[in-house]
Amino acid sequence: MIAPRCTPPLARVAMLVAWLVLFLAGSPGTGPGAAAFAQDSTHVLEWELAAHPDGRLTAVLWITPGAGLYTYSHSPGLLGQPTTFTPADGAVQAVRYMPGVEKPDTFDPGTIIRAYLDRTPLFLDLTGSAFPLEIRGELQMLFCSDTSCWPVREAVSHRWESRPQTLASMASPPLQALYTASAPGKAPSPPVPETATAADAIVTDDYAFAPQFFRPGLEVGGLGKALLLAFLAGMLLNAMPCVLPVLSLKCSAILAVSGQESRREQERQFREHSIWFAVGILCYFFILGGVLGLAGLAWGQLFQQPALLLGLAVVLFMLGLSLFGVFDLPMIDLKGNSGPSDRPRLQAFSTGVLATLLATPCSGPLLGGVLGWTLSRSPSTILPVFMTIGAGMTVPYLGMAIWPSLVRVLPRPGVWNIHLERGLGFLLVGTTIYLVQILPQSLFTPALVCLWAAGFSAWMWGQWTTLSQPRILRWGIRAAAACLIAVAVAWALTPGTQGVVWEPFDPVRFGQHLGNQPVLMDFTADWCPNCKVLESTTLRDSVIKPLQERYGLTLIKVDMTQEDARKMALLKALGSQSIPVVAIFPTGDAARSPMILRDLFTSGQLADILEETFTNSP
Repeated sequence: MIAPRCTPPLARVAMLVAWLVLFLAGSPGTGPGAAAFAQDSTHVLEWELAAHPDGRLTAVLWITPGAGLYTYSHSPGLLGQPTTFTPADGAVQAVRYMPGVEKPDTFDPGTIIRAYLDRTPLFLDLTGSAFPLEIRGELQMLFCSDTSCWPVREAVSHRWESRPQTLASMASPPLQALYTASAPGKAPSPPVPETATAADAIVTDDYAFAPQFFRPGLEVGGLGKALLLAFLAGMLLNAMPCVLPVLSLKCSAILAVSGQESRREQERQFREHSIWFAVGILCYFFILGGVLGLAGLAWGQLFQQPALLLGLAVVLFMLGLSLFGVFDLPMIDLKGNSGPSDRPRLQAFSTGVLATLLATPCSGPLLGGVLGWTLSRSPSTILPVFMTIGAGMTVPYLGMAIWPSLVRVLPRPGVWNIHLERGLGFLLVGTTIYLVQILPQSLFTPALVCLWAAGFSAWMWGQWTTLSQPRILRWGIRAAAACLIAVAVAWALTPGTQGVVWEPFDPVRFGQHLGNQPVLMDFTADWCPNCKVLESTTLRDSVIKPLQERYGLTLIKVDMTQEDARKMALLKALGSQSIPVVAIFPTGDAARSPMILRDLFTSGQLADILEETFTNSP
């Protein structure tokens, strides 16, 4: 689905007023023939009743977008929310949709989508022909202009008290041509029970599951086991895909001593840097545990904040520029040939905090069960478990502090120092690209502007100032450079003007699928490297497609990249507070006890558990 574009404050106020007018509008009218019953600035709806030559009836719901607007078709292509009518009862046998008109997407011109540009019919084939006849359902659409989009979800209904004297004929050339060009959508799902309100059907956090786990022995039931697995999981985090973006920072100990001639001095600095790097890791986990415990957040949920991602991208880009010699960062200087630092402990500590922040957006082996149990407890339990995870992660650095003689394997200072710095600088720039592509699409260009401002500011800091300048001039230039970055970031964050098809998670459709169809649900996020590894291996099209065809799976993808309370409620209901997670829901009553697969697993294991689940389900 296309994320709604940001609009100026006045436009947002106008949009709010339009929604209030729509909400306060009168109820649908009734009467024979065609009747327009809903009209606002985005669309007009009209009903018409038509008869087939064999006596069957079809209701025609005409949708007319407002001036300058369009809505995505039922099969829009790679982008957009499909136009969908969901019947509320058994009066509608099937819904047929027009294919739409192909056009470049307004917000991504390189992608061709299908849209409804003008008056377009939805054909609702009815199950009977007795009167009075009433049709009820929910209509979902996404209307877009050249600058922004408005999602619309509304309950619609129409009632014919008696058979109209004049019925449109489905045999007439205009209607017949349109009906022939249309195609059935998915079969109507079971109606929402009469006792449930519309709000209950659309939004609910009241999930009640009794999840089963693929590796029950790794699930946590007490503090002792949580601490043991937390320590082991912390050690394993050092070898997970999450380590790749921070490889340059983890090599900071080598850079810190690479410029020293004396072996004794190298060992002293190597030990000191490793200890303070480890202290930075522990301090970060202490703060992280407190924040998650007090705020009720999940592991990695901080990476749903665009401001954090953009800030990290700017910092890492400037770190890369420092390794290319453009300037010297005041707190985190990774270069080893720039002379002795007057704050080596602060630099090592800061580097450890930053490296850990970047290395812990996703889960690793053993960690899923620990987090699922821990984050549902009080802060007094969360803090010691998180400190234990940090302790496990510090093991390699404490080992280097205990055996600083390991530094002797490094050659004497030389040209290799410069080459290493430049190479790690390129890795940091690559990490910057990784963080930028996680950002929402609307922030991509502003993020590039921020990086340009950061580069220019770094050049000002490093090339326009010298120690021989008056202090007020030197710090005035540096303050101007820092302000340029701050202004650029503030501007960027200020609202401005396939093969296998995975359904995006929608609470209504999930509720309709649950128990009626076998469902395989994947929790993923753009900031989760392990999720991307899983999607490119175990969950790739060539593996999933045969399994989907064999078991008739409905595939649902729960994208956790951006914050969404309903998605978090579902994740917690499945006994998890970290990703990746895959949930398998059988049909019938067994759907209330889904099978949960945490972290990484193989395609063979997935095939085995699917066979076991659907063989044993009634």
